[in-house]
Amino acid sequence: EFVVRCPAPVDEINEYLLHECGIIGGYDLGQVYPELQDHMLLCVTEMNTAEQINELVEALEEAAHE
Repeated sequence: EFVVRCPAPVDEINEYLLHECGIIGGYDLGQVYPELQDHMLLCVTEMNTAEQINELVEALEEAAHE
């Protein structure tokens, strides 16, 4: 698990990830911790390939520029 600070609201990033990339995004930490607004919790496991993780990183970069 790791936390990513987003340049836009997490719900917008997650919407982009799902609709444009077919990726389920992270948990919006700002829902529970107001001081972590625009931070998402992501998780990858040994079931995720390096290629899938790289695709996630690329999709997050794209979402940041939308």
